[in-house]
Amino acid sequence: MGAGVSLEVVTAAGLRTLTGSHLLVATGRTPNTEALDLPAAGLEADPGGYIPVNERLETKISGIYALGDVKGVPAFTHISYDDFRVIRTNLLEGGVDGGELMAIIEVAMLGGVTASTLREAIFAHPTLAESLNNLFAG
Repeated sequence: MGAGVSLEVVTAAGLRTLTGSHLLVATGRTPNTEALDLPAAGLEADPGGYIPVNERLETKISGIYALGDVKGVPAFTHISYDDFRVIRTNLLEGGVDGGELMAIIEVAMLGGVTASTLREAIFAHPTLAESLNNLFAG
């Protein structure tokens, strides 16, 4: 068995000596943001190299998100997995649902309604259905 390890540290209370069998030095993780060319997207890293985000993981540029270790601590695998949940919820759940439009198209197909009829139809505003005029305009 070895002689052990002794370490002197300066604390607010003065000099302390710590002893043990091993020494573990953990300096943290460094995000891999330097190769992302953040200025090209109008973004910048904070002094620690992390990309600042809000509670939705959105950066200061609307529609640009950062997740995983580049957004800051805590840098744990389970946190990155949860970032996926946050992004999925923010981008796919809540307001708009394309299934509503698909239902209208399905009913039109079942009833034999043509694209030109849908193009000329007057739909209530504001609804997703009114976008069918533009869809079938081409």
